Amino acid sequence: MIDQLAPGGIANEAKVGYTTLTKDVQLQILKDTELLKTGAVNSVAWNFYTSPVTGRAGPSGPLVRALNEAGINIIIH
Repeated sequence: MIDQLAPGGIANEAKVGYTTLTKDVQLQILKDTELLKTGAVNSVAWNFYTSPVTGRAGPSGPLVRALNEAGINIIIH
């Protein structure tokens, strides 16, 4: 499920806190890649927000590599 579909066919995924490349996250990447390949969306952006609890934000190194390989944009707020 897409968190937000913006004008221009941009699928936005929102993540709060430090995020690692878990099996669930890998599955999300595969689903987003499929959306790109089928033309269901024009681009995908994963947005990372600071956790109000931990004060941490952003993707782990392996997650950055996986997102880059999948053609998914990374935005850290």
